Amino acid sequence: MINRVLMCLLLLLPMSGIACEKGKSAEHPNESTESMLARTVFNRVTKDTSAIDEALMTSYGCKYIFANVADTPALTRPVPVEGSTPGAQSDDKGNRIVGLVLIGYIVSVEGLVVDPVVLESSDPRLTKAALESMKSWRFTPATFNGMKVATLVAQKINFADAKAGT
Repeated sequence: MINRVLMCLLLLLPMSGIACEKGKSAEHPNESTESMLARTVFNRVTKDTSAIDEALMTSYGCKYIFANVADTPALTRPVPVEGSTPGAQSDDKGNRIVGLVLIGYIVSVEGLVVDPVVLESSDPRLTKAALESMKSWRFTPATFNGMKVATLVAQKINFADAKAGT
């Protein structure tokens, strides 16, 4: 099983978005194959997402190895099964706070949100609400050729559209 994943990974590495030289860093010297596989994150790349993908991969640095994959049925997307985006937010005077938060995160092979990174936010209070809501999110993990894999996801939360009490 590991050999099959390793073979797929080796085929993808020339296209990988590795934010550090040759995927190695002071954090990962002489890394084993199993360790490399454990920190490999698959990423579906399209022309519409390339700027966000690049910003996220840069933010994560050498922590993960990104296997960038063109839009293909071999890579399924993670499917949300629990949790929701935060509802409308108000300040301490009861005024509605509107704005956007753009967050990237990893969906692990267990279907959990890991290492959220805020790429853009119009208000720190909205950022706090978005990050808090993500703690309850659960997914059916992504798969690559039928095997569960960690995957990179970006989520834009528009608080202008949020309804009170949701």
